Amino acid sequence: MSTATITFRTDSGTKDYAEAMFANIGMNMSTAMNVLLKMAVREGGLPQEATHDPFWSQKNQKYLNDVINNIESGKTKMVTKSLSELEEFEK
Repeated sequence: MSTATITFRTDSGTKDYAEAMFANIGMNMSTAMNVLLKMAVREGGLPQEATHDPFWSQKNQKYLNDVINNIESGKTKMVTKSLSELEEFEK
């Protein structure tokens, strides 16, 4: 089967975020787009299961950065507890 080239435009932020997300699961942009197109053809539309780990979502990354900034600035203090101390909280 011969190959075809597809060119499309998107904003640089979306491109950068998508490249990082796909790299996290071991794909480059070309591979990810091929997977998406093949899934869409197979399903007859956009695949519903085409998601990534929510840990890497922009919302969660912002939250984690805020927590780190609060710890580094002294606004939030770290508390160290042993496993037995944490288990006591469950009782």
